[in-house]
Amino acid sequence: MVGFDVHDGRAVPKIEGAVVCIEHAQLLREASAAIRDQAEDQQAHECHEEALALWRQLLRSMAVRERIERQYAHLDDGS
Repeated sequence: MVGFDVHDGRAVPKIEGAVVCIEHAQLLREASAAIRDQAEDQQAHECHEEALALWRQLLRSMAVRERIERQYAHLDDGS
């Protein structure tokens, strides 16, 4: 508990953080950093996969457009 917040006119305990034995503090910091790094790597991977999917969609759309333009090109010249 690090203090109190007031909600609806009543004091409510504010709980944040954790109490850790000093002997385990460094281990906890390292584990926290590893988890944070892993989450960042996962987010970068997901962003990369999303970008690849968008490029694939763009290329497919361009190929379809090109095919349709070639297929119906004779209609544009008034024939």
